[in-house]
Amino acid sequence: MQVPTATVTFPTSFMNGSQTTINGTAEDNPSGITLVEIAISSDSGGVAGSWYNGVSFSGNLGDPGTYMSTTTYTGGSPDSWTHDIAPALTQGNVYSIVLRTTDGAGNVRTQTLDERETFKYDEVKPTVSLADPDADYERALDVISGGSSDGATFVTGVEVSVSTGGGAFEDFFWNGSGWQVGSYWFAASAKNAPFDSGSEEWQSTNSTPTWVTGITYKVKVKSTDQAGNESDVVSSTFTFDLGVPTVSIHDPNDPAPGDDVNPRISTMTLVNGRPAVRGATGDNGPAGVNLVEVRVRSVDLVKWYNNGNGLFDLDDGDTAWFNAVTTDSWANWYSTMTLGTDARYRVNARSYDTAGNMSVGLATSSFVMDQDVPESDVQFPGEGSYVRD
Repeated sequence: MQVPTATVTFPTSFMNGSQTTINGTAEDNPSGITLVEIAISSDSGGVAGSWYNGVSFSGNLGDPGTYMSTTTYTGGSPDSWTHDIAPALTQGNVYSIVLRTTDGAGNVRTQTLDERETFKYDEVKPTVSLADPDADYERALDVISGGSSDGATFVTGVEVSVSTGGGAFEDFFWNGSGWQVGSYWFAASAKNAPFDSGSEEWQSTNSTPTWVTGITYKVKVKSTDQAGNESDVVSSTFTFDLGVPTVSIHDPNDPAPGDDVNPRISTMTLVNGRPAVRGATGDNGPAGVNLVEVRVRSVDLVKWYNNGNGLFDLDDGDTAWFNAVTTDSWANWYSTMTLGTDARYRVNARSYDTAGNMSVGLATSSFVMDQDVPESDVQFPGEGSYVRD
């Protein structure tokens, strides 16, 4: 006697909210299959009182209404069938499926609970995020990276898209070796491969394009979970910028920067009653300058100025930088400080743009601070005297 057999081909582990059909196959020789019936339990172990009976998940397996016919049945080798799920499924719950098959000779094959197929229902989309790029301007982007999480199942994959051109920056898409017209997604990899948890950090595995200064790019990412749910697309748009900013010191002006032996004498311009170093900046890229830093060295004391306490008590010049001030978006800048008269100083300045590029070299001015007011007197003619030609 040939026993008829039937198998569930989907779902085998997971089902999402867009999937409402159970699929399977069946076969019997020689009489053929006449009926495949499906029973569904809301319990992973298929316990009594959990089987759908046409009204609710409250029946026992074998009760009237617990075995339901297929929605479609198509002959083949093997035969194929579908069953549309009628009851609403609950997020995160694990369900069981048992099949009962009848052939043309009247043989009936009912699966045991040990043969049941189980699946987890998950209708919640995973989330995905971009860690890099993460700014309006980028000066380097060798690896695109981010994270993804899912509360019910594991994250199984992340895809990345890079595009540029046009008002939406989506005229051309990077395919790993060149630019093409039409959308293109490439797979990212888990930083701790493989994707096997509900919280994953990921990074791009394909080669990135040669980024061009002044060009704006769009990066899009999406992730998928075990149930096949796809996250919302997250995007970041940035302009690439490798153009370095410039910086100069024009007060005090030093015709021989860095000459501490013979520095020029300067009175310096006062700002709010304090000596001020003043200068200007520019940028060779689109980002624009967003910071100027200054440091001051006492040549005589061989110490650096501490902007925190106004004293020259720092030995390490790398720790002596402090922020300058601007009133016109860094076209010009100034920095005030307390300086003693008849003393030699060296001032350095450097600038940064929004992309993080730093000016090449340091603007430098060496000078002697002179705040002493000159004195003069008239020796002849004497006070109250008379003079004749």
